[in-house]
Amino acid sequence: MKSEAIQKLMLKEDSRFLSDMTRKLNYRPTAIREGYEREFRAGMASEPVDYKKDNVGRRQANLWLLKLEAQK
Repeated sequence: MKSEAIQKLMLKEDSRFLSDMTRKLNYRPTAIREGYEREFRAGMASEPVDYKKDNVGRRQANLWLLKLEAQK
């Protein structure tokens, strides 16, 4: 799944959260976006039920961002 596909799955709140966290964290913005997308895809791949995939991917990606923040 390409970056554009993940962006289409993201809710307005996801985009806002990702932008806020990118500003907060002292990492390259592209590294944060790539990590977020990687985690989103991994979460989706781990869920066997199709209609749950988006939410599982979203949750895993957002938890990853929160862990980055906690390590800061």
